[in-house]
Amino acid sequence: MKIINLFLLIFRNNIFKSDEYIKTLPGISEPLNFFDPLKLSNNKEKYIIDFYHKAEIKHGRIAMLSIFGILTQELIFNIPAIYQYNLIPSNLQITMLLLYISIIESIDLIKNYKLENNYLILNPIEINSNITKELNHGRLAMILSIIILFNEITKRETLYDILFYKNRLVGICA
Repeated sequence: MKIINLFLLIFRNNIFKSDEYIKTLPGISEPLNFFDPLKLSNNKEKYIIDFYHKAEIKHGRIAMLSIFGILTQELIFNIPAIYQYNLIPSNLQITMLLLYISIIESIDLIKNYKLENNYLILNPIEINSNITKELNHGRLAMILSIIILFNEITKRETLYDILFYKNRLVGICA
C-alpha cells in the first residue's frame, strides 16, 4: 500500500507542478516577486491554489471596504470604530454579521462557481491587468486595517486624533 501511495505521489507531482503554476498567476510584482514565507502553496493541487487566490482577492476587497468604513465612522462619530460595534443591541449584532457574511458568500458563490455533474466547480481566474493592482491594494488594506484596529485597541484613539489633532506626524498639520 505504501508503494502505491508513493507511486501516486510521484506521478501526481510529475503531472502538476504547483510552483510553476503559481508564478503564472497575477499578483506577483516587484520588489517581493513571489512571496510565500509560510509555504502554503507547496505541493497543492490547481483547484486549491485557485481557491486561495480567489480568497485573497475577496479578502482584499473586504479589507478595502473596511478601511473606508473605519475612516468614515471615526470621522462622523469621533470614537474608535472598533468600539462602535458595541453600541448596536446584541440581538442585532449577530443578525447583521450573519447577513453581511451570507451576502458576501452568496455573491461569491454565484460569481465564481458553476455546477457541473452535481459538483460545484471553481471558475478560472479572470486575468487582466487590474488584478495585480487590486491584489496589491487589497494586501495593503489588510495590513493597514490590522494596524488601525490594533492602535484603536491599545491606545483608544481614533486615527483622526492621531493624525490631525495631536500633531504626532511631522508635516501633516502645521
